[in-house]
Amino acid sequence: KQALLWLVAQSLVAFAILLTFNLSAIVLGIASLATVAIYPFAKRFTWWPQVFLGLAFNWGALLLWTAQTGQLGWPAVLLYLGGISWTLFYDTIYAHQDREDDALIGVKSTARLFAQNTRAWLRVFLIATVGLLGLAVLLALGDASILALVLAVAGVWGMGWHMLWQLQQLDIDDPATCLRLFRANRDTGLIPALFFAVAALLLLNPGQQVCRPLGNHCTKVAKTAHDPIPPASEHLRLRPWADALHRDGWPARLVDGAAVGRCSQHGVG
Repeated sequence: KQALLWLVAQSLVAFAILLTFNLSAIVLGIASLATVAIYPFAKRFTWWPQVFLGLAFNWGALLLWTAQTGQLGWPAVLLYLGGISWTLFYDTIYAHQDREDDALIGVKSTARLFAQNTRAWLRVFLIATVGLLGLAVLLALGDASILALVLAVAGVWGMGWHMLWQLQQLDIDDPATCLRLFRANRDTGLIPALFFAVAALLLLNPGQQVCRPLGNHCTKVAKTAHDPIPPASEHLRLRPWADALHRDGWPARLVDGAAVGRCSQHGVG
């Protein structure tokens, strides 16, 4: 009874959070319940239950992208597919611990399906994971700074090397090794996460620009004094805007290094 109450409480809190998102994200969140409901029974009707685990585990890639942007995008879809491939990789390793027990009770898994061909299949999942995540990064950061893009791609590359290390260590007939490698996937996921975090910080600072409304236009003002100062003729053209910024309380050292241009009516630079 206590467990049921705890489950209901968690579900209500999660649903309350979901309702703060846009409509598309709410629909996606509700749709995820289908994958959660199917997975526990997947071993009874398919040799690929790890696919259903991947569908459920990685749904957040679709949901969070949609919550942030208002619509589903290809980077999120590729990230989702790459996550499913990674799930197939690590959960097949995990399933080799239970291979004999699964056979005794008649349930299915990719470990039983692949058997001695497991390494070859895991190599395919490794390549698919790195390829799909790499494409997701390129689509998401294609117009970002080169350094941020290189860092993000390096995170995916490092993830691939960690998965390759697991392949080299794998012994499908040793349950202890399978469990150790399965747990090592915590680090597999942390590698790109850390690189992505640094890349995101580079996109925010120090060259982030803030757009300030000014009449029918707005000015994009560099947040640091490291941006190149425009030539004298450009200063004369921008002087009215710069004076207005001074009156608006912006420090002279920021205004003098400002990059001024058109931007949207919503003030987004």
